[in-house]
Amino acid sequence: MAIVGDWSSEGSGTLIVDWHTHVWLPEHLGDWGDYLHGAPEEGSHEQHAKAMAEAGVEGFIAIALTSRFLNMSVPNDYVAEYVNNSGGLGVGVASVDPNDPGALEELERAATELKLRGLKLSPPYQNFHPQSDEAFAIYELADRFGMFLIFHQGTVFHPRCSLAAANPILLDPVAGAFPQMPMIIAHLGQPWIGETTAVMARHKNVFTDVSARLTRPWQLYNGLMGALDYNTIDRVLFGTDFPLVTPQRGAELLRGLNTRLQGVTPIPDDVIEGLLHNRPLSLITRTGAVEPASRRS
Repeated sequence: MAIVGDWSSEGSGTLIVDWHTHVWLPEHLGDWGDYLHGAPEEGSHEQHAKAMAEAGVEGFIAIALTSRFLNMSVPNDYVAEYVNNSGGLGVGVASVDPNDPGALEELERAATELKLRGLKLSPPYQNFHPQSDEAFAIYELADRFGMFLIFHQGTVFHPRCSLAAANPILLDPVAGAFPQMPMIIAHLGQPWIGETTAVMARHKNVFTDVSARLTRPWQLYNGLMGALDYNTIDRVLFGTDFPLVTPQRGAELLRGLNTRLQGVTPIPDDVIEGLLHNRPLSLITRTGAVEPASRRS
């Protein structure tokens, strides 16, 4: 039985898509959950489906995350079970840890058996460098399976994590090596929002999302203004980081951005509504596997 209703990426152009959501149980979160600023107990399948339905969401991405470094594992199977019962509304994103000797095998299983279409990586949370050989082996396999990538490439709140490998600029050669593979830099890559925009301006396969910035109006404003300046606004995606923010609340925060800031040039209404209604999941659809790109030159 489907948890939620049918969805198609084609049609009227009025889709409301949440590009960054999580499903989890508290026991999945390990050390990371101890520092989570939110409600870790509200990420179950049932609570996610309820929040999506209340907001009228017509598509969403649900993300797994694993980190040996932080003793956390939101299982790929837990995400796959949910999206496979979503009536076509959900797109599932796997996670593997490049430091895990079995990472490539798990990625193959996630892509071929679980039918997860994307891959989530986090250099600061997983304690790896995005330009390492281990990381490139992961990218090459994901590319072969026609997947898209989501990076948490930005600051983190856990005190054990290092920011040395967290700057979005470090993804510049990665995006260049895999030009057919869509890559989403989550959370505007904050605090390196300008760097995220620079990478997007150089590489048409790079996107970003506004998740976790909806409650930070100044960062959100600067991210949107920078994207307008550099003509990358069509690759800025609406995302909420559910369960930390519901899509209904996220849409309210986005639409209220101009009223929360005084004395600045307002973000045009059509830009804000475009984020909500003109970012179909087909933006990252790939029509099949492609050959792995050449390694860094």
